Amino acid sequence: MNITKVVVQPLTGNSGGRLLAFANLIIDDQYVVNGLRIYRNRNGELEVQYPSLHAPKQYKRLGHRTLYAVVPMNEAAHARIKQTVLAAYRTSCKEDD
Repeated sequence: MNITKVVVQPLTGNSGGRLLAFANLIIDDQYVVNGLRIYRNRNGELEVQYPSLHAPKQYKRLGHRTLYAVVPMNEAAHARIKQTVLAAYRTSCKEDD
């Protein structure tokens, strides 16, 4: 998997609270993952959350409240996506200053 490009859309002002930006991830110049969220967790650290949907009733009965549209298959893939998206976010914030 080659992450070709990350497009970051920072939120302005304090409109998002802990939510800081949205990001779109382009993979191998062929696939787009829209709607990643960049937020600050309770410890003040930056995190990346994957696009999700509210679960239909049949999933809620099974204890699932959220369905993620994209999920990395292992910790290494998650770490690579997180690192790349947060680097793009930090770069976009420097450009705005």
